[in-house]
Amino acid sequence: MAKKEIRFEAEFTDVTDKGFGVCRAPDGRTLFAEDALAGERAEVKVIKEYKSYLIGRVEKRLSDSPVRVEPNCGVYRRCGGCVYRHIDYAAELEYKRKSVEEQLRRIGGISAEVPAPISGPAEGYRNKLLLPVGQRDGELVCGFYAAHSHSITPWDDCRLHTPDFGAVTKELLGLLKGKKAYDETTGKGLLRHIYLRKNREGEFCVTVIVNGKGLPRAEDIAEALMERCPQVGSFYVNLNTARTNTVTGPDWIHIRGKQYLSESLLGKRFLMSPASFFQVNTAMTEKLYAKAAEFADIKEGETVFDMYCGIGTVGLCICPDSALLCGVEIVQAAIENARVNASLNGRGEDNARFFTCDAAEGFERCREAFGKSPDTVLLDPPRAGVAPSLVATLIEEAPKKIVYISCNPATLARDIALLVGGGYRVEKLATVDMFPRTGHVESVVCLSR
Repeated sequence: MAKKEIRFEAEFTDVTDKGFGVCRAPDGRTLFAEDALAGERAEVKVIKEYKSYLIGRVEKRLSDSPVRVEPNCGVYRRCGGCVYRHIDYAAELEYKRKSVEEQLRRIGGISAEVPAPISGPAEGYRNKLLLPVGQRDGELVCGFYAAHSHSITPWDDCRLHTPDFGAVTKELLGLLKGKKAYDETTGKGLLRHIYLRKNREGEFCVTVIVNGKGLPRAEDIAEALMERCPQVGSFYVNLNTARTNTVTGPDWIHIRGKQYLSESLLGKRFLMSPASFFQVNTAMTEKLYAKAAEFADIKEGETVFDMYCGIGTVGLCICPDSALLCGVEIVQAAIENARVNASLNGRGEDNARFFTCDAAEGFERCREAFGKSPDTVLLDPPRAGVAPSLVATLIEEAPKKIVYISCNPATLARDIALLVGGGYRVEKLATVDMFPRTGHVESVVCLSR
């Protein structure tokens, strides 16, 4: 048995999606260690011991991988965001491709050749920033949580965002001076998070998330921020008084400026409220949806059910205007946005309907809306994957084609295995690097009967 504090020399054979190197301990158990790459040898110290695996620390690297690079971020490894900044980007793409391929095989029992991820710029790509607010030496600070903790690493210039995020954040924090940050241990304090969202025209929607009934002098703060930062087009306050890790509360108060940000994707126009889901990498979202449209190949007059539709982006982008489109989403604000977005893009209730309900219930609502079963079903679920009840419904109803967009290869593999067991086959598959330098990768799969 390997014991905590034991030291040994090992060769690392792989890297996980959390950026940990993988090797074998002398007793045969798998050991994971930060800052180790496949092919590197190192002296390792065991720091945590579990029944089936170990956590170690590299005490001394004895050889370097040819794909190792110097991280170009001063808080890398402290902020808990990026995990691949010490790796050449081409190697990162290969790790992600291999991860999807292996999880499809290991979890889903599916042997499929996964192509290299479609990629784009690896820096400055995020259109959304969410920063917890804290107190340090009597002053407000904001930043990212350190890995596996709620300790704030102060943030100056995250390379995943453009510099104007930092400029807006700095001005806002100055305007909030004198107010108390929320303390998770006591449940007291006002300021919880700062939330920024930006469109491709450079316009920002700013939200301050508070523990209370409002933000004192919110109008004055909004006016001052919009005067100092003309790129800020709207200002909201979100109320979250729950003593949980949930970031936002149910109440969004529009203080000043526009109610919605406008964005375009594949020639379609979309309005989004701060409460609505929108992919964080706009440029790569277009590439993802273009690939989904290629896979779906929806014909004129066909019927399409979009079962996790959000604000309608997937269905409206990939469905021809002549196709019947029905979307389902559990977030009411997103459905309201979807209906507006359908109208903005020339669709009426005769060929586009949207319902607020869970996906399983929504299938029947969509069928009732148009009196038809779908030719194609679109799935873009959260990380937890498709609800089991919806998987069962899909197998029973047997649409000709299912196009599944996933941000989690593990739940994708699980769900595809169930669909394959129910009579489907994997026809096409692609991956898209929506989240460079992090461990996440997006996949799109076409299944047919």
